[in-house]
Amino acid sequence: MALAWAGLSLAHLRVVPGQWRMSAYTPAGVLHYSTCVQDHHFAFQILSQEGRHCRLSGPIAIVGADMTVREECRMPVPGGQGQVRARLVAHLFVQSSGLSFTGTSRITLATSLGNISEHQRLSGVRIGFCERG
Repeated sequence: MALAWAGLSLAHLRVVPGQWRMSAYTPAGVLHYSTCVQDHHFAFQILSQEGRHCRLSGPIAIVGADMTVREECRMPVPGGQGQVRARLVAHLFVQSSGLSFTGTSRITLATSLGNISEHQRLSGVRIGFCERG
């Protein structure tokens, strides 16, 4: 499922570019991944990791160091029988150093049997410079 996190270089919110390791603590287990954040367009770089199935579904709301991101995904069902619609709302707190964040997300899946909601705890930390390749 989507790990959707965002950030912008603004007066009270700064994310330091570099290699980031991010984690989502889900009921099914912990999901980890890393990505290179190259500039202040943190949101779009993280979303690009999720593929073509997800998009922002509204503006990124920033109040001080708190950020709210909304995303909508349409993912193919295994076996090619339609799609599942998912909506994600993530609330993040970026540390003043710009080197880490913590937060929560709520994912709602729309299925033929009704909606299913899942809550996740999120975290991310800058682990160094981006690898050159």
